[in-house]
Amino acid sequence: MKRRLSCETCYFFDDAASPAGAGQLAPKPSANNFYYEKTCLPGVSAHQACTYRSFSFERMQKTQLDGFVKKSIPVGSREECLSACLKESEFVCRSVNYNYDSYLCELSTEDRRSKPTHLKMSDQPVDYYDNNCLSRQNRCGQSGGNLIFVKTTNFEIHYYDHTQSVEAQESFCLQKCLDSLNTFCRSVEFNPQEKNCIVSDEDTFSRADQQGQVQGKDYYEPICVAADLSSSTSRPPSSASSAPSKASLWFPPRASRFRTASRSASKTSTASPSTTTAPTPRATSTLSVVLTPTSRTTPLTTSTSSTANPSSEEWPSAPTKAFALS
Repeated sequence: MKRRLSCETCYFFDDAASPAGAGQLAPKPSANNFYYEKTCLPGVSAHQACTYRSFSFERMQKTQLDGFVKKSIPVGSREECLSACLKESEFVCRSVNYNYDSYLCELSTEDRRSKPTHLKMSDQPVDYYDNNCLSRQNRCGQSGGNLIFVKTTNFEIHYYDHTQSVEAQESFCLQKCLDSLNTFCRSVEFNPQEKNCIVSDEDTFSRADQQGQVQGKDYYEPICVAADLSSSTSRPPSSASSAPSKASLWFPPRASRFRTASRSASKTSTASPSTTTAPTPRATSTLSVVLTPTSRTTPLTTSTSSTANPSSEEWPSAPTKAFALS
């Protein structure tokens, strides 16, 4: 399989976008452009600010997550609000709403992926921030949960290769996602023939307009579910590369802490996954769930472009990947 070559350009600026600086972000940027902003967060260590990652928070302008506010605190600045999220010890802070006029900081245990229909445009000076510093241990919430991988055969996100490596088998590639430090892994692509493994911080939610079918590549997306799958009856599948006509569970030979769900790419209408919490998963053998989905009423992907709004409002512009902190 021939791989396309891409040319990437990096620009540096001596100013920042508003409100940190005088610059203004383009209202309708290209889907292939990303803006990163460096800032200093008070009272947090380098580890808390996950300086080993390419960015710590992802910003969506004039947007807020309605409901699901776990804690509201008055702060003196946006930076104090983001620091409060990272330092929160009573619960896992997964996202933040910050009001620039009232200086109100709202911390939430949910985010735009777990509650997509509650992400709304706002006429107030409010921005929404995704916490990108979540770890493998707490990305499913304070009490844990089962992190599974949903597999789509013959599918990819176009143009967003982040980290590539050669892995002997599927489970090694998925483990690469879980162990990734620089990238908060939101998706994995694996070519069984070429053994090419791609780890990315983009997924079908953030790149609804940059995805499609491709032969010879499998796509995996990690999600959190409440069900305890460790007690399910297991049996080996008839073929590792084809989805059976009914659900089946099997244990690959490699032990790990993740689980896999498989979905045929030709079936594009399953229920949108939602993030919930459950007891902390036990360290067991990898559990794979191979499914043939039925039709869904809610799209699997929700675009961050202005043309894909599930509530018929103007949808927020593409998020800003802000705050690669040091």
